[in-house]
Amino acid sequence: MTYWVEVAANSCSDGDTIIVTYIDPVFIMEQDHGIRVSIIPNPNDGDFVLDITSENPGKFSIEITDLTGRVVVERKEINITSKLNIDISIPLAKDGVYLLKLKSEENLLVEKVLVFN
Repeated sequence: MTYWVEVAANSCSDGDTIIVTYIDPVFIMEQDHGIRVSIIPNPNDGDFVLDITSENPGKFSIEITDLTGRVVVERKEINITSKLNIDISIPLAKDGVYLLKLKSEENLLVEKVLVFN
């Protein structure tokens, strides 16, 4: 698309033509590593249940960070054989978006946690 832009101030004006090209974004398919995570409820007040189902048993770690990267919750060496429910509490949770990272040796899954008090 082509647009004409004119700027005027104090009885002076100038203009220029700009061309805007829109390119469809590339679709990136998320890989399925046999791990499913549900955050119940989401949004929440900082307290929620993390429901994890894994087709590949193993040790996982959980890390929850705020958007500045500050770690607010961390749990290491959690054994998941197939299904596990974990009660999570973000201490002194402020309203906002948090990132939950579920890590194993082979995989990293990131989910958003929405907190509204």
